[in-house]
Amino acid sequence: AERIPTLRGYMALVVSLAIELIARDKSHGKVTLLIDELQNISRMSTLLKGLALYRGAGIRVVMLVQFLSALQRLYGESYREFLGADCVTLFGASSDPTTLEIFSKLSGEAAFVQRSVSSDPSRLTVDQAGFTASVNQGRRPLISVGELRTLGDKEQISLISNLPPLKSHRQSYLENPTLRSRASHNPYYRRPGIVSRIRRLFR
Repeated sequence: AERIPTLRGYMALVVSLAIELIARDKSHGKVTLLIDELQNISRMSTLLKGLALYRGAGIRVVMLVQFLSALQRLYGESYREFLGADCVTLFGASSDPTTLEIFSKLSGEAAFVQRSVSSDPSRLTVDQAGFTASVNQGRRPLISVGELRTLGDKEQISLISNLPPLKSHRQSYLENPTLRSRASHNPYYRRPGIVSRIRRLFR
């Protein structure tokens, strides 16, 4: 994390060039780009362009953002384009008011019907029972801000296109022996001398 201010321009360039290269590739392969700390990297206009133009080009972008307000500060009102992309949105525990409010709206609304019955003894007659029934209709968020605020550290809400919100529990693969055994070291970093060569580039 301490190297992000120094390398964020380089990272933005790599991501932009990668999206362009994947989009122009005719092999129809599928590539997933995982971008962590998106709000701390320089503004990437090509990323917004890729989300808008290259949806059918085999590019899937997974973006990890801590606070939506930080993303808004970097991209201005264009940050809404990230929220409008056809993607999977995951929400974990947060106390940021902007993030809570926006995610609650993204979850959608549900209609509800509220029925109430009240009694009035003064209206009790031979023909009337003295009860009055009323029906009220309205709409409310599927997930309220209060429900999001009280999520546990290992709980998350998933928003998937054309599906209702899904609440689930998450677990680090490092804590799961089955998943940990599937994770192998990146062979790129096993090449002789590669670490020293990379360090020389950024001295």
